[in-house]
Amino acid sequence: MSDEPLELPLFRAPDRKSQDEVDELFGESPPHSEKGSTARHAGEPIIVEQLKIPPAQSAAPADAPTLALQQAGVGARLAAGIIDLIVHVAVAGAMVEGSALLGAPIGMGQAVPLAFVILLFSFLYHVVPLAFWGHTPGMTVVGLRTRTLDDRPLSLPQATRHWLALLLTVATAGLGLLLAFAGRSLADRLSGSQTLLQ
Repeated sequence: MSDEPLELPLFRAPDRKSQDEVDELFGESPPHSEKGSTARHAGEPIIVEQLKIPPAQSAAPADAPTLALQQAGVGARLAAGIIDLIVHVAVAGAMVEGSALLGAPIGMGQAVPLAFVILLFSFLYHVVPLAFWGHTPGMTVVGLRTRTLDDRPLSLPQATRHWLALLLTVATAGLGLLLAFAGRSLADRLSGSQTLLQ
């Protein structure tokens, strides 16, 4: 849309009087015989003025919501991760203790099946809450949520990549978390997401 104002001419009804009658009615000079005006013949429409209408402004409504998204800091991410890790350790400890109480203590030969069960629990613990609610229990306690870059919920593949990146971060003693100093952690980058303060 052009920013130039619209010019709408306003017309007076045709003047049926002759030039002599106009001069006699208004005196020596009629009101429209200003400098630069041209003589008009009888019956010709006279343009009185041009009404200038400024173009409509495309301003946003005053009450339009604005999104102020703040990236989560390293400290908040670490606190949420520690809470989630404590839950994993508690579940693993409960499984070992429960097996001992049932008279079937878990030895070295059962370490691999135990690790598989813990891995399955970890998958369900992270992927399902991230995909449906955008945060794990630890993130809920700290006040974090994970969303896509356009502020939408994560899909199941994205949540799975986020979980795999978290496993890689834990396996590397938290090196992937150092990327959070630049705004997004390794898990965020691999899943195409961002972790925000609620």
